[in-house]
Amino acid sequence: MDVVQAGKLARQRVWALVGNYGNGNLGDEATASVVIEALRSRCPDVRLVMFTDNPSDARERHGIEALPYRSCGRNTTSEPAPASPPSGPHGRRPDLSHEKSHTKATLLRTPLRVVKKVLRTGVDLAREIATWPACFRQARTLDAVIFSGGGQLEDTFGGAANYPLQLCKWALLGRLVGAKVVFLSVGASRLGSPLSRILVRVALRLSHYCSFRDAASRHLVAEYLGITGKTAVTPDLVFGPSRTVSQGHSRYTPGVVAINAFPHYAKAYWPTEDSARYASYVGRFAEFAARLLGDGYRLVLFPTQIRADRVPLDHLERTLLERLSPRISERVQRADVVTVKDVMALLSSVDFVVATRFHALVFSFLSGKPTIAVSNQPKMSNLMVDLGQQRWLVDADEFEVDNLHQTFRILVQDRETVARDIRNRVDRCRAALNEQYEVLVGLLRGSAVSPVPRHLSDT
Repeated sequence: MDVVQAGKLARQRVWALVGNYGNGNLGDEATASVVIEALRSRCPDVRLVMFTDNPSDARERHGIEALPYRSCGRNTTSEPAPASPPSGPHGRRPDLSHEKSHTKATLLRTPLRVVKKVLRTGVDLAREIATWPACFRQARTLDAVIFSGGGQLEDTFGGAANYPLQLCKWALLGRLVGAKVVFLSVGASRLGSPLSRILVRVALRLSHYCSFRDAASRHLVAEYLGITGKTAVTPDLVFGPSRTVSQGHSRYTPGVVAINAFPHYAKAYWPTEDSARYASYVGRFAEFAARLLGDGYRLVLFPTQIRADRVPLDHLERTLLERLSPRISERVQRADVVTVKDVMALLSSVDFVVATRFHALVFSFLSGKPTIAVSNQPKMSNLMVDLGQQRWLVDADEFEVDNLHQTFRILVQDRETVARDIRNRVDRCRAALNEQYEVLVGLLRGSAVSPVPRHLSDT
């Protein structure tokens, strides 16, 4: 259904949510669920719609009217699985017989790849801009455009034609139709291209309200984009109150560790592929998992990106099982996870979590579970520091199995103190998000409210 049909209901406000929904990332789906629930509970008279890459998935998951928010571009979040597990010093021995010829071919292909990338970006931009009149017709009855959560201020996946262009387009269209434009607890990372920086800078300058999910994101935007007006730092939206993503409590019945694996530098996922680093990462992770089994734990392997995480989980499971006897391998389980509720139900049944994705951390904290973060991106490290959990933070490239195993053992000893601290900090996150929703609703309804939550300072 076209949003323009809402013109028949001229008095009903229409607020649009824009985000990376429908691509298998359960962190993004949790964000959508929490925001929809928060806005519906506060504004039952407002009609919510969603712009997404996968409208049918959004309708099924969230029970919301959903529309496509772009008409061209490559799918940057769905990846084919490699046919075989990684090789290297921690996995199977690599075949180096064709290394020299492979290196020469790579050097010859590099300029051609750059040319193709530039041409593809130009074509994508031209096609996308050609659809803007149709997008304007979709947007003309909107009262608000809300970029809700997630790490949307980035160009690592898809370049300038992906997030930066979509942010700029919908912020500009929102302004043209007289809608309020809001960035709500978004995350930022360094933007690689000048075009990306221009597009994101324009989008943020068009906003009526902007908050970031951590201080590091706000600092990046201020330093590299020059956005230094009234902005807020408010926790990731998934920390907000929700029936779908409910807060749990840790209970220790020695036995179960949930492990989430990320396709770190994996082929067909990471923008800069590095098979040696990926093989080392999987091999060290498998060795750590084997030591947990040796300590008597049972392991549950689970994804939070239900497409991309399948690859490293396959490789981790295969590498691990090659080292184990049949009797011990029975204590390794692969979780069947499709929805946010599946993840929360799983985490409620385990004792500890080893997480490699940002929202795997958030889900773990909401479940009250002592958690180790194997960080592959600054946003994970920032979250661990913000929640006072930096003792349990290790780097994906640099961790040593001995040190990680020792860190886990200390976490087990301190589990009760850690779980209590997590619950207290999650409560504070929830209070901050409740305050932000009051500010947001006041802004969108035209009430006289402070543009920044009271507990936060301006940049």
